[in-house]
Amino acid sequence: MLPLLIDILKDILTAGTNEESTRVGDVSATATSLKKKYEDAARLLTSLPGIDVSLDGQQEEILRAKEQLRQKKYISTHIPLASSW
Repeated sequence: MLPLLIDILKDILTAGTNEESTRVGDVSATATSLKKKYEDAARLLTSLPGIDVSLDGQQEEILRAKEQLRQKKYISTHIPLASSW
């Protein structure tokens, strides 16, 4: 998105008086394209799972996952498999 924004600014700065109408059309088309990309990115971000979870909620979820991992590691190293009985 940044390159499109830079193109818009360059078009605005380089527009001469005789080619202003052409440049305005170019800027408008580029701005519309940039807006669509921004809207698509925002839509994608809001569709991601867990995006609505607060930072505290995310940290709690990480702690729960770490505890589950710790328990599974303990079980896998300290409890024999049924086939070895």
